[in-house]
Amino acid sequence: MDLEATKNLSESHTIGNYILKSKLGESSFSTVWKAENKTTGGEVAVKQVYLSNLNKNLRNCLDCELNFLSSVNHPNIIRLLDVFEDQGQKWDHTTNNHEAQIGGIKDLLHGLTQQLESVIQSNLMSWIEDAILKYCSVDGVLWSVKMNLGIMFTEALLLDMVLQKSIWSSSASIMLKILKQTVIYMLSVSIIFHFCKSEYLQSQDECCMFLVLEFCSGGNLASYLQQHGRVQEKIAKRFTQQMGDGLKILQSHHIIHRDLKPENILLSGKESDVVLKIADFGLSRRVLPDNYVETVCGSPFYMAPELLQFQRYDCKVDMWSVGVILFELLNGYPPFRGRTNFQVVSFLSCLPFSQHILPGLHPDCVDICSRLLSANPVQRLPIDEFYHHKFLRIKGVGKYHGQ
Repeated sequence: MDLEATKNLSESHTIGNYILKSKLGESSFSTVWKAENKTTGGEVAVKQVYLSNLNKNLRNCLDCELNFLSSVNHPNIIRLLDVFEDQGQKWDHTTNNHEAQIGGIKDLLHGLTQQLESVIQSNLMSWIEDAILKYCSVDGVLWSVKMNLGIMFTEALLLDMVLQKSIWSSSASIMLKILKQTVIYMLSVSIIFHFCKSEYLQSQDECCMFLVLEFCSGGNLASYLQQHGRVQEKIAKRFTQQMGDGLKILQSHHIIHRDLKPENILLSGKESDVVLKIADFGLSRRVLPDNYVETVCGSPFYMAPELLQFQRYDCKVDMWSVGVILFELLNGYPPFRGRTNFQVVSFLSCLPFSQHILPGLHPDCVDICSRLLSANPVQRLPIDEFYHHKFLRIKGVGKYHGQ
């Protein structure tokens, strides 16, 4: 949706029985609005999903989200109040100069080609990383492009090692040329895909589905952490207990969330008695026991190693995400960080607890966090053991007071 159009829309637009007031967030597939119920005057959140933007996998995720939220009523899971569709209304009135845009794409690709030709082999990995971040990080449907570029990143690393040892220099030189040409091809696919997709969508009457959800006035856990920094161990324990309560409901319905992160944990109630609610099930998937899925999705800082390495996975990926969030609550930052997925994977060998904080943590706290963040999913703490772990049952807390 065009930014200016949404700004004008947010002033007075009414859809169904709801007045859209202001934008709370957006992605390639949806926009979330703060809205008002015209009948009751109550505040709600309205998630507007652009159905024509969804591929088959994302449409299946939407069906999973609707089926799950309509069947549960739990204090730690966002509540679905209403669902309806709006057929055939244009939500984007942008007019494009096609020739100018196509010319811009040609110039961009020509510029990238010239840049890449001048890149020496020792800087090639950084160049590919920057290209992935800039041109291939928008849509889940482009994961195949990102994966191929990731393979090329590895090849560039091996090539650099070969050239440093000065062996097979002539073959390596040819390999470098082919590698550069392939990188440009994959970037071309990504950029042209985005252009064609936006042109198609702007030529269609946008069909949208609207999910009316309870409004959480406390914002999300990410903004809470930005405001408060790392929290006391007793608060981290209470928040983790609530995430566990919600996650137990998910797994009892065989649902994998696949995008658990602070931005998708909403806060309700007063600050002295905050209630956490798991939200945004847009990437959720129903997976029966002993089955696995392979679709790569999520947010890199909170994605389990098996996801980052394009391996099959099950509900244990959500347990990893809870471990990352617990670590972030205790330390004020995620445990594994990097500019790309490949850098994140390279940092998974040890758990970087702050040495300033670690002595004040209860041993059971360190244990549950370490077991949740086991890189091997077989050894990772399952939901039943997590739910009955001593850290979540003890009454006392460590010496650390969040100072």
